[in-house]
Amino acid sequence: MVTKEEVLKIAKLASLEIDESELEEATAGMSEIIEFANKINEAAEFNFGAEADVPDDALVNAIRADEVVESFTNEEILKNCKTARDGFFYIAKSGRKI
Repeated sequence: MVTKEEVLKIAKLASLEIDESELEEATAGMSEIIEFANKINEAAEFNFGAEADVPDDALVNAIRADEVVESFTNEEILKNCKTARDGFFYIAKSGRKI
């Protein structure tokens, strides 16, 4: 179980503000998350024996081979881009005009 003090400490580390009115709900919610994570860890520790049921060659051709296909040239891709520079898309930093 997570304590109110732990929730306040986590909130401080995450730069979050939690009022007294939200503290009870946040504590309960955090406890549920920890409890769920513990259940997942317990299931992960249980050996289902699945490894023994999978043949060694089960993953053969699981991923298709890379194939070179015809594509557009750099100039064709950038021809409608008003902000292209040196053969690349140029995107200004947020809030600045190009």
